[in-house]
Amino acid sequence: MLYFNEEHYAEEMEKIAVPYLSARRREETIAAADGKPLFCQVYRADAPRGTVFLVHGFSESGEKFREMIYYFLSRGLSAVIYDQRGHGRSFRDAPARVTHVDKFEKYVADLETVFAAFSVTLPRPYVLFSHSMGGAVSALYLQKHPGHFDKAVLCAPMIAPRHDGLPLWLCRLICGFCVLTGQGKKPLFAAGKDDGPDRFEDSCSCSRARFDYYFDLRQKQPILSGGKPSYAWTFVSLGVTKRIFAAKGPERVRIPVRVYAAETDHLVDAKAQQKWVARLANGTLVPVAGSKHEIFNCADREFYGFLDDLFAFLLGA
Repeated sequence: MLYFNEEHYAEEMEKIAVPYLSARRREETIAAADGKPLFCQVYRADAPRGTVFLVHGFSESGEKFREMIYYFLSRGLSAVIYDQRGHGRSFRDAPARVTHVDKFEKYVADLETVFAAFSVTLPRPYVLFSHSMGGAVSALYLQKHPGHFDKAVLCAPMIAPRHDGLPLWLCRLICGFCVLTGQGKKPLFAAGKDDGPDRFEDSCSCSRARFDYYFDLRQKQPILSGGKPSYAWTFVSLGVTKRIFAAKGPERVRIPVRVYAAETDHLVDAKAQQKWVARLANGTLVPVAGSKHEIFNCADREFYGFLDDLFAFLLGA
């Protein structure tokens, strides 16, 4: 199976992946449970033998997963991905360059809406594939609906966000105060100033070619650019871990779950990932050497190993 390489990455993506994806993509905007618009992309494999539902991470969009979707389609797996609320081309209710939500449950409800809308016309088995914040959404979803998916893959999931420097109670107290005083949609002060474009050296990617490709795409389509977390987003996200570890919560998940843990991750807590997997009936934790938080943006050697392991898990190949 063809994997793209960093040396010719942009050229291969534009000449091979993009036309292939475009021929199989349908875009649709659906209404969330509260009526807000969610932008969705549905990709149908030529000879489908299953469907992957993808849930992206904080400040990302569905377009960031073009390469992964190409590999899923090439293996006969149709794919559904949507821009989570506050991201990309879906509903936003905060100032530009701020990523906001006032209740984490809304993310879970949106995934419920997307699954209900597209699962009826796409074939089983159903796989849930998620990254970072999407991993927290997925963990809660799997515990709430243990029978919807047949397998799940969580990459560097935000089972617990890191909050280095301040204790959790103090972080939540500060953010909670800001929410109560009407500052919930304002950008988190600790996130720093928005002083220019992202730098590869500061990014969560180990692959310059993969980082540059999505960076250039966001330059051409600014709506894909994420933003700094709002005080409300930070407040509810810091509270999500307690819900994920609720009594008998992880134990409800009986399907095979594979959690990929980045070797170097300054955004999420590795120990929380281990703790969650240990409580699953059929969970496996797979460390990915040489990776940062965006495991799907590794350098070729590490990325190819991740892909080989991923498809062995999904398809037994």
